[in-house]
Amino acid sequence: MSQIVDSALRSAIRKGLKKGLFGGSRLWMAMGIVAFVVTAVKRGTPRVVSSNPLKPGESLLITHLSSDSPQHYFQN
Repeated sequence: MSQIVDSALRSAIRKGLKKGLFGGSRLWMAMGIVAFVVTAVKRGTPRVVSSNPLKPGESLLITHLSSDSPQHYFQN
């Protein structure tokens, strides 16, 4: 589903540039700007990977594996 939305947004940006900016259509210009803003906001929204409540006394260790680390290849 997300691929369909991404494709539609890219298409709206392209048509907004072609028909709006270069063709003079205000409607397509507005649609292109809206599609661009939606894409920019979507890109800046972080993805939640895990969400687990911690009980009192529990802790959480966050690590980052480098891409050349052997453990990196076994992560999903």
